[in-house]
Amino acid sequence: MYILGIDVSKDDFCVHLLHPGGQKSSSKFDNTKKGFRKLFGWLKAFGAKDILACMEATGRYGEALAKSLHDRNLKVAVANPAFVSKHKESLNQHNKTDPTDAEAIADYARCFATKLRLWQPLSPQHERLRDVQGQIAKLTKARTMFTNRGKCGLNCDEVIESNAQLVDFLDAQMEKMHALREELFEQLPELQETREIVDSVLGFGVEIASAIAAKVRMEDFKDGRQLAIFLGCSSSEWHSGKQKKRGKQRKTGDSDLRSLVRQGAVSATRCSFYRDFVQRLRKKGLKESQIITALARKMLIIAHALWRRKEPFDRFYSHPLSSNKAS
Repeated sequence: MYILGIDVSKDDFCVHLLHPGGQKSSSKFDNTKKGFRKLFGWLKAFGAKDILACMEATGRYGEALAKSLHDRNLKVAVANPAFVSKHKESLNQHNKTDPTDAEAIADYARCFATKLRLWQPLSPQHERLRDVQGQIAKLTKARTMFTNRGKCGLNCDEVIESNAQLVDFLDAQMEKMHALREELFEQLPELQETREIVDSVLGFGVEIASAIAAKVRMEDFKDGRQLAIFLGCSSSEWHSGKQKKRGKQRKTGDSDLRSLVRQGAVSATRCSFYRDFVQRLRKKGLKESQIITALARKMLIIAHALWRRKEPFDRFYSHPLSSNKAS
C-alpha cells in the first residue's frame, strides 16, 4: 500500500509518498482543482493504486482536496495535528517546513494505518448546517462583545448609537441563522434525533445539543469516553513508580464546542442529579475547573450512551447491574 502524507496550506500543498518497496517521492502542487489534477497525474506516473492519503485537520484549507481524493476512491484520513507533532519529535525532526511536515504525516500514517479513522465527506445539507452553526457561534460572540461595550460607560452619543445599531443588526442576523438552522435540521432527521437526545441530558440545552449534532459524528466514536477525549473534556493519568499526580487537562478538538460543553457542565453543577458526583470530587480536593471537566466528560458519556440506544434521558433510570440482588 502507498502512503501519501499531505501538508496543506492556503495556496498550495506538499506531498510525500511512501512506496511499498521503501522508496520515497516528494512534490508540491497548487491548492486548486488544476493542482489536484496534477497530483493525480503524478501518482499515476508511479502506478500507485492502493493509496492511503493522510492530512492534518487544518480547518477548511484541505476540504476540497480531501473530497477530490475521496471521489477518486482513495482512502483519506484526517489526523490530529498535535499527534503528528509529537510523532515528528520522536523522529528527531526539529525543522518546521512544509516538506518535512508532509514527510512526518506520511510516517505517522504508516505507523498508525490500522488505527486511523477514515474520513467521509458530509452531505451538502450537513455542510450547510455546520456553516450555519459556526456563524451562530461567531455572531453570539460579537453580540456579547458589543453588548458589553454598550455598558462600559461610553460618552460619545454617536458611538452609543453605532453600538446599538450593531447589536440590532446582529440580533437580526442571529434570528435569520436560527431559522435557517431549524430548516436544515428538518431536512436531516438523523441529526434532528441526535439533537433531541443530547438536549434531553440535564445540563445540555438546545444550543449545545445543536452544536454537537452539527459538528460531531457520533458514529465515529466507540463510546462517550472517546468523544470526551476528542473534545478535550478529559484529563490524562500520571503514574510512574511510587509517584502519582493528577494529569493535565487536554484542550484538544473544537475550542468553541468545548467551551459550550463546559458551559453546560457549569450549569449542571447546580443540578441535583449530579450533586453527589460533584460533592465526591470536591472531597477529593479537585479544583473547580477539574470538576467541571469531569462533569462535562460524564455528560458526554451519558449523551453518547443514549444516542447508541436511541433513547432520551431518564433521570430515574437504574442500570440492571446496579440493583441489589440480595433484596
